[in-house]
Amino acid sequence: MRPIVAFLLLATILGTVTPALAVGIDVDRVRDGNIYLCPSCGKVIRTGHIGENAELLLADALKRQLSSRGIPFAESTERAGIHLAILIYRFEERRGGNLAVDRPASVGFHAHLFNGPVLVKTAVFDETQEPLSDNILRFPTFMKRGGRWITVEELAREGVEKVLDTLEKDLR
Repeated sequence: MRPIVAFLLLATILGTVTPALAVGIDVDRVRDGNIYLCPSCGKVIRTGHIGENAELLLADALKRQLSSRGIPFAESTERAGIHLAILIYRFEERRGGNLAVDRPASVGFHAHLFNGPVLVKTAVFDETQEPLSDNILRFPTFMKRGGRWITVEELAREGVEKVLDTLEKDLR
């Protein structure tokens, strides 16, 4: 009987401690396309079209990256404890195929790391894929992408990875 009580006590303690240690995450979009300054950090943003499933795709990429890095998370819109708030201001799918496009994929978002109501750090991902002929210095990135035009979802995953590389130390 005592091992069961000890197990239940431990489970209760872990159940109340684990969420407090988890990073709260919230993914949202700019609601007004005319906003040119981020409401959280005041940095200039270049707004654009935001696709229908942008929040879901970015949240999924964020959760996968956090999990793969062993960082516990919980979805939350409250800014209590350590909280990562993502603000999407551009999420445009490419128009065209893998080898030729009329318009490349474009993703822009800010990742704001809060400790309670205090903004601790901001990481920005703002990229529109460009042709190799426009910037030969991007050759390594071009090869990493398989020498093709990538989708907005692939670009968003790259963005989440880069942002978490910047914030990982502060998230632990």
